[in-house]
Amino acid sequence: MSGVEVKHQYSEVFNGISVRAGDSVDPLHLASVDKVKRVWPCSSSGAPYPYTHKPTGVERAVEELGLSGKGVHIGIVYTGVDYNHPELGACWKTEGCMWQYGEDLVGDDFNPPVGNIETNPGPNPMDCMGHGTHVSGIIAGQGPNVRGVAPNVTLGMYRIFGCPSPSGISGSSDDVMLKAFEMAFNDKSDIISLSLGGDSWPDDPTSVAVANIANKGTVVVAAAGNDGAGGLFTASAPAVAKGVIDVGSVNNWNYTVVDVSISNSVTSNSIMTTLSTSIGSVFEFDSETPL
Repeated sequence: MSGVEVKHQYSEVFNGISVRAGDSVDPLHLASVDKVKRVWPCSSSGAPYPYTHKPTGVERAVEELGLSGKGVHIGIVYTGVDYNHPELGACWKTEGCMWQYGEDLVGDDFNPPVGNIETNPGPNPMDCMGHGTHVSGIIAGQGPNVRGVAPNVTLGMYRIFGCPSPSGISGSSDDVMLKAFEMAFNDKSDIISLSLGGDSWPDDPTSVAVANIANKGTVVVAAAGNDGAGGLFTASAPAVAKGVIDVGSVNNWNYTVVDVSISNSVTSNSIMTTLSTSIGSVFEFDSETPL
């Protein structure tokens, strides 16, 4: 079709292609092409902020149960990793190194949210954001300062984020994520870790892909996102996919729901419902008050 360039083709975990279309191409025309069942826009996804790692029983798993991750392969799809860090092996694909597979898929300048959609992969998936390095430390930090859950695993890193813009904006795109998912799957990862996502549903292409991966027997762990305060239906894709382990942090000490707006002819106010133990945030009415 004139004005359409095929960027990527997928066959293992998602049956489809990624295309770049000029302004003159109507998406309805793409949808009407023979054998095309559905067309999605290529959206961008952000990287959740890395919160401090809390004690979660890692010591017991390693010291009492003897679980160190030896023999397990984990493919991480994220911002890259500072593989030169002494507590992350200080190596890349050398004999005995914890990092044995993966690559940079995008390069430093790739940043779809600010319009930089061209990929120019570097030789290695070096992290310029810190998020992927943070996640790698949680998984396999070898101490003494950071001790991971499974310090003896074999790791792969697929970098799908470039460097942040000067204003701190960063992101990736669905087509690059799909490519990374297929690579991690084809490289025989036992577990695929995804600390990424965007607002969407289980029929999103990234969700379809990881659901297929999970159905083939690979464990997929994905971030639920940072929008839980918005209530139901705010979990991110691809974490919402069927068969995926959807992980998020829950803290309802201060706030249990979103704002409640109270309006009348005189004024309009918003209040936040809270637990009774939320000192300093509690509201109460002196008498029965209709809302």
